[in-house]
Amino acid sequence: MNRIELPGGQRSVARYFNTAAFKAAPDTRRGNSGVGIVQGPSMFLWDVSLRKAFSVTERMKVRVQGDLFNLLNHPNFRSPGTDLAAGDFGAISAAGPGRNVQFGMKLMF
Repeated sequence: MNRIELPGGQRSVARYFNTAAFKAAPDTRRGNSGVGIVQGPSMFLWDVSLRKAFSVTERMKVRVQGDLFNLLNHPNFRSPGTDLAAGDFGAISAAGPGRNVQFGMKLMF
């Protein structure tokens, strides 16, 4: 474990990484943090699509479909704030969309 990551028991949405490991660089130079040293939470998505086609007549067909995005409705948090001057530094302030269901029907003739 490096000093930026917090142990699992200390990590929360309000403090996702060790904010004390950073401080503002002087105005005369840039900071020395590397790119990609802060990793956000992983995504967990199950998307399912069900389709069934029916023949109405010899020349006409109907296709019914249902799509479920994020089937298990698992919260998918976005990356934590990494701007030292911002109020949400180190905190997760957004999440991805919840479960989304859509239905459709297509008539082919």
